[in-house]
Amino acid sequence: MYKIKLTILIVLYFFSVFSVIAAETSSLTIESAIKQLGADNYSDREAASKFLWGRGVSALGALRKAAKSKDPEVAFRAKNILKKINLGIFPDSPQDLLERLMEYPIASNSRKCEIINYLANNGKASLRSLSFLLKNTIQKKNGDLTPFCDFPGREKVLTDLILQSRSEERRV
Repeated sequence: MYKIKLTILIVLYFFSVFSVIAAETSSLTIESAIKQLGADNYSDREAASKFLWGRGVSALGALRKAAKSKDPEVAFRAKNILKKINLGIFPDSPQDLLERLMEYPIASNSRKCEIINYLANNGKASLRSLSFLLKNTIQKKNGDLTPFCDFPGREKVLTDLILQSRSEERRV
């Protein structure tokens, strides 16, 4: 009987702690987080950056606008978050994935192919990052697929990304 009561108390404790954390996090909106990027308090700026990075695609419009801010701190942080999102780097990205994605923009073409092949063959998180990376590269190249090396499912992935990009452009 004692173990059951203890278990119930522990469960209730964790539920209440997580409820408070969720309530604090949910009170932050994308708009308020953008304003917090320029806050006087460092921890407020960091919390806003993490929140916006975690929102990913849903925060892109606000982040693009914030990247043009006259406040250098807001602009710097917004550009940094945009870079991560455009490279397919997410808060839950494993370290080895993060390192490869950060290297990608400055890598030689052959190294880019190695990185793409790694992403194409290393699980769901890597494929999600590959999707973002290729989508943003295709948009910069106006749909030109020639700079990409071969990887498993290349044609389907690239075709899907182009169709998705065009669909999103029509909605905007």
